[in-house]
Formats: sequence, structure tokens, C-alpha cells
Amino acid sequence: MKFNKKILIIIIIIILAIGGIAIPAITPNTAVNNIVEDNNIEIVQQVDTQTNENALEDVVIASKEKEQEQEVGQSEEEKNIVTKYTTTGVNIRAGASLESKIIKTVSINTELQVIESETEWTKVIDGENIYYIYSKYLSNEKTEIPVTSRSNIERKITKNNNIETKGSSSSNPLTKSKGVVYYNGHRETWYSQKVLPGGGLKIPGRHVDSRGLVCDGDGYICVASSDLAKGTIVETSLGTGKVYDSGCASGTIDIYCDW
Repeated sequence: MKFNKKILIIIIIIILAIGGIAIPAITPNTAVNNIVEDNNIEIVQQVDTQTNENALEDVVIASKEKEQEQEVGQSEEEKNIVTKYTTTGVNIRAGASLESKIIKTVSINTELQVIESETEWTKVIDGENIYYIYSKYLSNEKTEIPVTSRSNIERKITKNNNIETKGSSSSNPLTKSKGVVYYNGHRETWYSQKVLPGGGLKIPGRHVDSRGLVCDGDGYICVASSDLAKGTIVETSLGTGKVYDSGCASGTIDIYCDW
């Protein structure tokens, strides 16, 4: 027996309707909308990625520009690095101030690499560190020390085994009658140990030499300075001194004596 095709189709439709199976209707518009939405998501993602890449590129460019500026600044400073010499014993400090920490004290004619400056303080290059020194104590050339001081720099011992001072007097020495002398870029005056008798300054080996100068156990003339730290070695018109006191005027070295 042959089935009519139309009857077969009707039977299939009835069976599907009874079974509750729904055939979704897919229209051309639905398919197009899905494709558009997918494309929009992809476009948004592409925009976000591009924005992040641009932001990162801006950061990299800014960083490179900053590095270039720093390199230019450093190269300019390097051009100004020169050799200078100290004109006296002087402190090198952590900052550009008399209140800054003292890193070390250097003696006269110490060679330093500095960044040339016309300001009150000059930068000192010490390895990878930058410190500061008072500009007025720097010179382009070494300071000439009198031959008498250089030749007698070792400690002298008298016949009586008393310790004498290091160095000896120059052609223009400070004396009791000549109370002020200008020497080696500073002003020298004297003050009597009658002001601070005994152990007032805690000078080890304190004694008075044959010239009436108060000296320590190593033969250094005891001096006062408000510009130099205690313990600084300094050349005077009467020989090599060591700072034990302060309180005098700036630019002045007070020589301690028994006059």
C-alpha cells in the first residue's frame, strides 16, 4: 500500500505537536543581530587594548625624556669638574651649611675634585658621593708654605728633652708687641693662657715652649678658630698648629701663648 506524501507530512506534524517539541523560528534578522553584537564586543576589546598600549607608550616616552634630561644635567656638571687645593685645614661637610655633619677634615694643599661654583659652598666629589666645602678655602694652585716650616716639620727635642713646637717662625712672626699678623690667607692674633690656665682646654702634653707658645704633646702650637673644627691642623706664621678652641672672629687664628 502506498502512502500519500501529504498524509505522511500531516501525521509527522501531529506527532510533533502532541510531543510538545517546539521548532524555533530562526529569522534572517536574528542571525544578523548576533553577528553585529559579536563584532561590537570585538571592536570594544580592540579599542581597550589600543588605549592601554598608547598609555604604556606615553609612560615609556616620558621616562626616556626624564632620563635624557638627567643625563644632560649630569654631563653639564661633569664639564665643570675641576681640581682645587685647600688653602688651610678645613672641614668637608655632608651639606652646604656650618650645621651640617662633618664628614672629614683635610689639611692644607689637599687635592680635591670639585664642581666649579661661584657660590659660598662648593660640591666635592668623593667617589660616588657629593659633599660640600666652604669655597673661600679653595684655590686653583697649592699654597706656598714657608721653607722654614717645611724643613722643620718634624718634632724637635731640646737638650733638656722638652718637646718643642713643629715648624719655626716665618719672616713676619706674631709677637707680643705685634699683636696682629696676616698670614696664609688668615688673620693671626694671640691670647694668653692666663685666660684658660691649667687643663681648661684638655690639651694632652700641654707645655710652654722656648718661645712662650702653648703646645701639645706632639709639638703642635695650640690655636683657636671659629671656622675650623677642633683637631684641624693649620699652618701659622709660627709653625704648624692644631685647633683646640673656638670663639674668635671668623677668618682669625688665635695663637695660644704665655705672654
